[in-house]
Amino acid sequence: MDENKIEQLLEKEYIIVDFLPKQVPAENNGGFFDVELLFLQESRASELHRKFADIILKLYCYYGIEVYNLSTDELIENPEPALLDAWICSNRYEIQIFIEESMIVIAKDDTHITVYNPSDSLTELIGVLAEAEGLFMWKPESIE
Repeated sequence: MDENKIEQLLEKEYIIVDFLPKQVPAENNGGFFDVELLFLQESRASELHRKFADIILKLYCYYGIEVYNLSTDELIENPEPALLDAWICSNRYEIQIFIEESMIVIAKDDTHITVYNPSDSLTELIGVLAEAEGLFMWKPESIE
């Protein structure tokens, strides 16, 4: 995997697909961490990752993709949809998905996916797909 390419993408603007409609403020006095832990429990995490898989599989209908499974060190161009689905839904793998000049990161211990350097058309499509899955897409607030 081209580590240089990944490092460059990690420095680009990004969007979040999440179960929450906007970024939780750093000075949060609510129960975000307790709620996040609840969403990371097996049944809820499986449900959330199923939604992530559905978004990615639908994107796959429009774009060629390259998938890097960091957990197994496998890089596959245009993988079988069933394999991609299994990797995402198992909630056991750290996955990077490359579409055009963008990278989608799905981490096993996160309640969101991150999309680095999305084009306008990719952002628009992800927004529609996220909404259809009952999820939200938002841009993080700048931290000065």
